[in-house]
Amino acid sequence: PALRRRAWRPAIMPLLTVVGIALLGIGIGAIQFLPLLELSALSPRSAPGDLAFLWGGTLGPIKEKALTALAPHFFGTPTVEGSSWGPSNYAENTLFWGFYPLILAFTAPLWRPQRMVWFVWFMLLLALSITLGLPTLYLMVMLPGFNILSHSRMILLACFCGAALCGLVLDHLWAARRRWFTVAIIVGTALLARGILHLALIRAQPQLPVVTTPVQQDLRWATLQLLAGTIILGMPAVFRQRQLVYAARAMFALVIIADIARFSLPYLSLIHISEPTRQA
Repeated sequence: PALRRRAWRPAIMPLLTVVGIALLGIGIGAIQFLPLLELSALSPRSAPGDLAFLWGGTLGPIKEKALTALAPHFFGTPTVEGSSWGPSNYAENTLFWGFYPLILAFTAPLWRPQRMVWFVWFMLLLALSITLGLPTLYLMVMLPGFNILSHSRMILLACFCGAALCGLVLDHLWAARRRWFTVAIIVGTALLARGILHLALIRAQPQLPVVTTPVQQDLRWATLQLLAGTIILGMPAVFRQRQLVYAARAMFALVIIADIARFSLPYLSLIHISEPTRQA
């Protein structure tokens, strides 16, 4: 009777939709996917790696990545010749998606406790744990495909998830009933982060001025961000006009944009200038 009434159709239609999307995606990507399958047999990574191989593809130690997540130039910058004194390969070892976006990403469930935010938040933690070689890496040994990859590349997924979380919660910071709670959490975390950077610089102070200049500039920039964020977040908490909330949202977004631009634009211009020189 259920078949005659066609009661199965509402249940099977989502499955058919998924199958259709998968077939369409494979068809569109076949021009790249099929040559990739043929070429993969010739790749030195075609054989699954053991745990030692996986450990070799992670980024560490964690304390260095925690510092560059707050101040990307803490170990120098390629834009200043001779300044790099920490981990090599600046482009692939610097974990940074913004000073305040980092804070917003890790506190995202406080501002918007929805399933989408929780999903991206757990993806951020998973990607970071694999990238940095935490115990979740043991799970990757058992997954076909993952055990032939260099897991340091998951730093890209971590940065993407962090930036996405920042965008998802940015408009939810100024909820009318908890504005002082927002100020306390974000400003307090930013103050703690700035203190960690200060203590780390005292403990690992390099001797060359060309090295210390970018590091100290990063710390001064973090201090300016701390002050700007305190003022911007505090305005709607003290003065409850709706116009100030809109202005605070715009100004806080500008602080984030300026932070990311300060990090990325000099490095991008360096690549643009050095490429013709390298070719010559």
